[in-house]
Amino acid sequence: MPIGIQRPKEYLDGRECFDMWIETGSLARTVTRMIANGLRNPRNGNSPSRDGVGAAAWRFALTNLDYARAKTAQAWAVYGQVLSDEEWNDLILHAAKSNYTRTKFNRFLVTHPALKEWYEKSNAPIA
Repeated sequence: MPIGIQRPKEYLDGRECFDMWIETGSLARTVTRMIANGLRNPRNGNSPSRDGVGAAAWRFALTNLDYARAKTAQAWAVYGQVLSDEEWNDLILHAAKSNYTRTKFNRFLVTHPALKEWYEKSNAPIA
């Protein structure tokens, strides 16, 4: 990008995507609601994609772990399930590995020592 030109802000608000995903229980329903509300990419006029909404939601969750865990636990409770530490750690590590480059994933582990310890002792491969 040329000097002096700033990268435009993302049009998808990660917190809004995450909260709506928790509320609706489905990325597909989240996208449908966003389209019904008239959300469009201001640069090209396209509707948000399921992958784009999911990526924005995970970016938010990975930078707001306490909030994301509390909301996720509430969503699981609606279905009569309890979110254990092991399930949460596996979920977050899978999301971080899927959404971050190797370098950013390694930085994420350095800034979250408990997750790094879990990752290192876990025998289950993280996709």
